Amino acid sequence: MAEKLNKNPASTFDFGPFAGEYEDWYATPEGKAHDLVQQKDILALLADVPRHGRLLEVGCGTGHWSRFFWSLGFEVHGIDVSEEMISEAKRTVPQCSFGRGNAQVLPAPDGSYDIVASVAALEFIPDPDAAVREMARCTR
Repeated sequence: MAEKLNKNPASTFDFGPFAGEYEDWYATPEGKAHDLVQQKDILALLADVPRHGRLLEVGCGTGHWSRFFWSLGFEVHGIDVSEEMISEAKRTVPQCSFGRGNAQVLPAPDGSYDIVASVAALEFIPDPDAAVREMARCTR
């Protein structure tokens, strides 16, 4: 496991080798329970937000949360540093668009998204302050 740490300067952990099985956890009783709690929290955060517009998900992984945001009515684009995770997201969540990108230097113009979200990703970004600044820059 130690060899997975710090492989990519844009992430403190290389999730790529786990892309094909990452979603399996959400099918477990613990994963389902955890997912429901997080969905409830996200819905509370979005309570006053119109359910349309462009949403950028930073650190989208396999697209699990991208799918959720899409189900709420958003046009979703997800980015992740892992090519394997992006490939899995493209395969399993065709209703969203995905690309490879670094959260610390987002590949998007200023103000190009109505909402920028990141679920369970900031803790793996070497400079989370830079990532948050970038997310704010890309938000209208």
